[in-house]
Amino acid sequence: MMCRCEKRLNIAFYLPGATKIVSGGYKIIYTYANILSQRGHKVSILYGDQNLRGIPMIYAAQNLRRLAIYVIFGTRPRWFELERNIEVKYLLNGLSECDVEGKDVIIATAVDTATDVYSLQGITAKKCYFIQDFENWKVDERYVIDTFRLGLHMITVSEYLKGVIQKYTKDEVSVVPNAIDLESFQIINPIEKRDAYTISMLYHILPNKGSRFGIDALKKLKKDFPQLRAAVFGTCSRPKDLPKWIKYTKKASRDQLVYIYNHSALFLCPVIHEGFGLTGAESMACGCALVSTDYAAGKEYAIDGWNALLCEAKNTQSLYDKAKTCMEDDDLRIRIARQGAEDIKKLSWERAVEMFERELI
Repeated sequence: MMCRCEKRLNIAFYLPGATKIVSGGYKIIYTYANILSQRGHKVSILYGDQNLRGIPMIYAAQNLRRLAIYVIFGTRPRWFELERNIEVKYLLNGLSECDVEGKDVIIATAVDTATDVYSLQGITAKKCYFIQDFENWKVDERYVIDTFRLGLHMITVSEYLKGVIQKYTKDEVSVVPNAIDLESFQIINPIEKRDAYTISMLYHILPNKGSRFGIDALKKLKKDFPQLRAAVFGTCSRPKDLPKWIKYTKKASRDQLVYIYNHSALFLCPVIHEGFGLTGAESMACGCALVSTDYAAGKEYAIDGWNALLCEAKNTQSLYDKAKTCMEDDDLRIRIARQGAEDIKKLSWERAVEMFERELI
């Protein structure tokens, strides 16, 4: 997929550090990096100096820290295949002007990278800030708000997040909706042949994901429908309070996710708030009927009664009622799932990268 613009850019994505955990946010960044590279741009991944900060004895010894990072995290991501010509660099002393020498664009990718990019002096690179959520779980809320006022070129993933950001700044905010891999996330198991009493869900330890309400809804459904089978996946170890009858997959690969979605009639999304909602979109592409809370960002692709069933957040009974309705009405479930799979095709990577590329230029 070659670049359709005349200018080839030298682009650097600046991340806080490497991670061994499969992360939706990192997956989006790595995918942008891959496709931009395929389109003829020169792309780098720069990792900040956050790795191993919690181990002072190793962190203080730079050579030992470098060795430990390579052993623990690898010289390149192990859970995502980056294009070979993408440079990956660990910045053991943090971001400096020499790290962006010759770059056309430097992109802060998280709240704890924005100030570093802003602080670079005497550089010609365009300073961008890619915002995928309101990251107040990492730092104080005031710090998050202050990053919106740094004057960086802000790109975010939903109209909802744009509205949040513009409460605190008059600076322009561009929206490039997240995309999903439609070549991977697709219908393999026909919708109409699925067992109506199969359901899947993401589990996450962050409170804003609403997982406890989803688990409570699953427990309630199991009491009324003993034949119910549930598949839950997440990055953490199996939650101790998760009932034994629920299958749990830790750090599911892409192929495992496609299998889980394709063997579920419903996908339960109990999110309270978040910047976009990748798993809900992925599940729709794979033919699940989406039963979700009506959080703002999710409603940018999920429409109640049309391609999803939406309900009140933080409400176990509401999640239960919507899922029960869907399981007991095959015609409704199949219609919603088919419409969802069709509508979600608009979230293609080709569209997203072209929009993102224009923002960088």
